[in-house]
Amino acid sequence: MLFALVSVLLNACAQLTLKKATSFGNSGITDLFKNPFLYLTGIFYMTSIVTWYLALSRVPLSVGYPLQALGYLIVTIAAVLVFREQVNTLNWIGLVVIVLGVFMTQMGKVR
Repeated sequence: MLFALVSVLLNACAQLTLKKATSFGNSGITDLFKNPFLYLTGIFYMTSIVTWYLALSRVPLSVGYPLQALGYLIVTIAAVLVFREQVNTLNWIGLVVIVLGVFMTQMGKVR
């Protein structure tokens, strides 16, 4: 289970660095190769894939995969804190529903 949570966190970090990469030079395709945030995004994604592989070798997909939805909450909170994005009440309610859904799927697997 720990590997699944680490994978979710790394995937969220990849989303955040990808967003940051979009503000780092936009004059052409060659700027992509000069963008350190794009390289960092790739590292986060690759590490996320490795930890996800390790997670799936230890837990059933039906248990691990719903945890991926926690990335929505992590990215949204980070977007508010790091990028000062505005999130409306309806979005927060939706995130609460998602987290409750993840919790319910995990409790259904525990016996």
